[in-house]
Amino acid sequence: MLGVAIVGTVVNQTLTNDISTRLPAHAAQQLTPTGLKYATDPQILVNQGYRDNVVHSAQRYAVQGATAHIPPGPQRAAVTAQVSQQVQHLLNQVFDALKFSLTVAIQHGIVTILIFSVAMVVAAFFLKDVPLSKARTAAPNQAASKPETSPKPEMSPQNGTSPKFEMPPQRETSL
Repeated sequence: MLGVAIVGTVVNQTLTNDISTRLPAHAAQQLTPTGLKYATDPQILVNQGYRDNVVHSAQRYAVQGATAHIPPGPQRAAVTAQVSQQVQHLLNQVFDALKFSLTVAIQHGIVTILIFSVAMVVAAFFLKDVPLSKARTAAPNQAASKPETSPKPEMSPQNGTSPKFEMPPQRETSL
């Protein structure tokens, strides 16, 4: 469990640090902090419904801001189409940067796993070698010293005539 936590921390830290360097400069300026947070969520790369929802919401807010002072008509429709296309292009750039950053983060996580694995193999060479034969020979000698009890008939308390046999307790064996 500790290994998963360490690798997860490495991946998350690398992703957070790397995404800020890969984002286009104008993306951070044009998106709100909340919009940037949702656009850089790694879930957006694997969940198409979530991605469509983020894109649709960003387009809706951008269109509302761009067409707030434009009266209805053909000019408003043209501005709406142009703004929607620009938002889609901007978000695609953010998604590409996120994809590259996630790739780098996963690579760093795998390198972390490799380093810990090599460290554990090296540490295994320094462990004391205890032969298993000594541990196995001690256990049967202790069991042989205890006498087996044979089943003894008892009188049944119900009618006092029929014998009742009790089985001896079974020994637990470990493999």
